Amino acid sequence: MPGKYIGQTQQWLKSRVSQHRSDCNIGKNSCALVQHHKKTGHNFDFENVDILDHENRYASRLFLEMLHIKVEEKTAINFKTDAGQLSNIYVNILDRLKLAYIFMLTSRDTS
Repeated sequence: MPGKYIGQTQQWLKSRVSQHRSDCNIGKNSCALVQHHKKTGHNFDFENVDILDHENRYASRLFLEMLHIKVEEKTAINFKTDAGQLSNIYVNILDRLKLAYIFMLTSRDTS
């Protein structure tokens, strides 16, 4: 399963993706994405990115970023500290939702 990088930005998506591409090419340690590229040699498909959410308020964007990183923790290549400020209340809720979803999928398979 391919890794995912989750990041928030106020910039236009095209500009941010261009920065990430450039940072990978020159090896600038600007984020976990570049460090992952340098360490593993993995390349990213900068032409196919998805917008997970849209939010104008900075604090809300940070919260949503942490939430998506936590949800995708098995495949996210972000630094673990990127979701470190997420309250344990939300972490527990997400963990319970994941368990409920897995239970729902497995019970559907046995029916």
